[in-house]
Amino acid sequence: MRALFVLVTLDTHMLGHLRGSIDPWHSKGGMCKPKWDTSDEELGHPLEFMARLLRDWPTGAPTVDLLPEERHLRFIQIVAGYPEIGRGMYPLDWPTHPMSVKAFRLSLFLDSLQVPNEHIEGASSIKAHSVRSAILALDAHAYDQIQNLSEIEYQIKRVQKECFTLLFRSLRVWSGDTEDDAEYQFNKEESVFMTSLHSSDNKGFSAWWLKKWIPDIKLERDNVKSYDLANVHTFKFDKIQTWIKKWTQYEAERIPLKENIRHNLHIGASVMLESLFAILRRHIITKYRPGSIKIDGGGRIEFYTPNPNAKKELLKAVNNSFTGVGPQNSHPFNIIIIKTLTEFGDGRICQNNQCRECEEPVGEEKKKNKDCHCGSKFPKWEWKEDNTPKKLAFRRFLKMNDIATKFYPTIKYNHGIEAEQWAKDVNCPLCNPPKHETSDVNIGDVEGVSIGEIEGICFLHLLTYRIGESHKRRDLSIRTKGEANHSGTKIHSVAMIDVNALGILFNTKLPKSVEEEMLSLDARPNRTEDDIDKIKDLMRSEKVDIFNTRKTNYEDVGVSKEEKLIFNNIKAQIQVFKERKSFRFNSKWWQCVSQICDHDSNLMGEIGAWIAAGDDLLFVRRGGKGEKSDTLKKRLIEFDEQLKLEFDESHPSVSFCAGIATRLPKEKIPKTIRLAFENEKKSKDNWKSRAKDSGRPDLISELNENGKTELKVFQNRTEWKQTDGPIHLMDRELAEEGSMIYQSITVREEE
Repeated sequence: MRALFVLVTLDTHMLGHLRGSIDPWHSKGGMCKPKWDTSDEELGHPLEFMARLLRDWPTGAPTVDLLPEERHLRFIQIVAGYPEIGRGMYPLDWPTHPMSVKAFRLSLFLDSLQVPNEHIEGASSIKAHSVRSAILALDAHAYDQIQNLSEIEYQIKRVQKECFTLLFRSLRVWSGDTEDDAEYQFNKEESVFMTSLHSSDNKGFSAWWLKKWIPDIKLERDNVKSYDLANVHTFKFDKIQTWIKKWTQYEAERIPLKENIRHNLHIGASVMLESLFAILRRHIITKYRPGSIKIDGGGRIEFYTPNPNAKKELLKAVNNSFTGVGPQNSHPFNIIIIKTLTEFGDGRICQNNQCRECEEPVGEEKKKNKDCHCGSKFPKWEWKEDNTPKKLAFRRFLKMNDIATKFYPTIKYNHGIEAEQWAKDVNCPLCNPPKHETSDVNIGDVEGVSIGEIEGICFLHLLTYRIGESHKRRDLSIRTKGEANHSGTKIHSVAMIDVNALGILFNTKLPKSVEEEMLSLDARPNRTEDDIDKIKDLMRSEKVDIFNTRKTNYEDVGVSKEEKLIFNNIKAQIQVFKERKSFRFNSKWWQCVSQICDHDSNLMGEIGAWIAAGDDLLFVRRGGKGEKSDTLKKRLIEFDEQLKLEFDESHPSVSFCAGIATRLPKEKIPKTIRLAFENEKKSKDNWKSRAKDSGRPDLISELNENGKTELKVFQNRTEWKQTDGPIHLMDRELAEEGSMIYQSITVREEE
């Protein structure tokens, strides 16, 4: 019998029961249900799994040998859902990795636990919090208070014992282990965890282990500017799909390419964008703490810091993204970058006798990446004797003239758009495709011609292809569940998935019960009854929209400093609620997605995730071309059922549209992928058409540049009304909100 704890009963903590934290996805303001499978030997008790993550950290020294602030950061990363699951990689960097799924499960569990209010100063400060968010808030507050390096160890000791109190106390209540709990004495699981974090030697035990419960933990801030919109930073890319199609020339049939080139470019382009976010994520976590991240996913990362140089730092990280130094800054595909540049230089390094006397530039001249005497872009001084690149070669092809920044899609930072650029090589046929259909264009379409032999191809296109290849290899390397796959390794079918109405899901109003909970205030020494009554009246007036975390609007209504502090702390609570909604979506979404690849009934490596970028997913099934199989469709139906279980109280429902295409015996993979894209779009148009016909404009509306609501543009379709058409409706009971799959029902003829 699998031991699955779901303890959700009484309000009191004294009976060994625990209400969950408020569920941001519950349309009526209900509670989360803390779930953890203790029978899974790889997981064990939550603290045992946290201890395992600390011991098995892939990068750097063993945790117990690190400095106190480094040990503490690893602890906070685990709580937040950002432990390392591979060298320099976090769960969101590779969300379908089995270890990522386990890390998501742990953090989701901690986010479902209610904060033990007997340890908190002021009950109103914890209403939106979970144990996870409270620990992240305590960590962020502590680092805000550090004025100089001499304070670091003191602040870490103080805040860590507060974090341990919340974590250990809530886990004891969850498990029903609260007898003789008035005086703290560590149990086995707590001992295992603290040993893995600080060791149990005399120094670690005496200085760092928890010896007593910490009372009166303060979650609210005393700073009036504790929530200031000017300190919220948002980095995102504009028109990602347009950029991918442009960079990969995916739809340019006038450019003939070998079968595997076009789709590897497509995969590589998507992975390179996700790799950049991995680099930015690492920078934000290490410099501004995991708790600073507000939204992470879907081509966007939002974080909080008062540092005015944050934008400059991130844009610098973008430009250095391919050439970062050290494990904290290296690219997730660093080894592929090195191999590809070596391949690119093979046979091109200058061997001209007249250039052998060229002197290597020194000083500032090095930064100019001076060409060889003969004009070669491969001067011998930028390459080692074994023809591998030196730092100068990396700089020439991956940093000079802001080439990395120009490579990526247009960057949006906060409300501004950085200047649009384009990393265009005049000699590359993929950067400069022919403007008209031609019969004499022949790019890589000759039998045996590899991507590197395409005449004039630029380094970034070659790198995009190689990273796409590597991603497929890496994805297959972790698909070890299931029986051996003897059915074949060719691509059999493709599925493209896109979530429905994501903006609507994230911007629904708070339930009334949650609004009232957020507005309930306690009278404390620094809060008189008059202060509270005045701020309550103000918050309920039309002058202030306290639930809009995108604006701070008390400046013009004449409130005191004390009232501003109350206002800001409530505003911060609402922001915590929204942050938790974003985190819980990521965690649940990727756990459900992973089941498509790692389903118990799949053959080993049968289904792979070629693109897993936020809500845009591309799955392939391997097997014999032409065989009859509806495995992908079955997995998508099960995926929808799992989403319903995870978001059972969401309104609107969390759903998706998908397109499936089965590959014909002689069909090229890019054509099958393109058909899946087309079918996904038809599915989405059908979904929107149904919403319109059902009187649900809210599902198909969006805000324009002027902040006004308008209907999205789409092609009206009616296949969803057919009982035997290409549309599969997942759940007719959900009416206009349910998921859809579009799969062609007619047999396509070979061309």
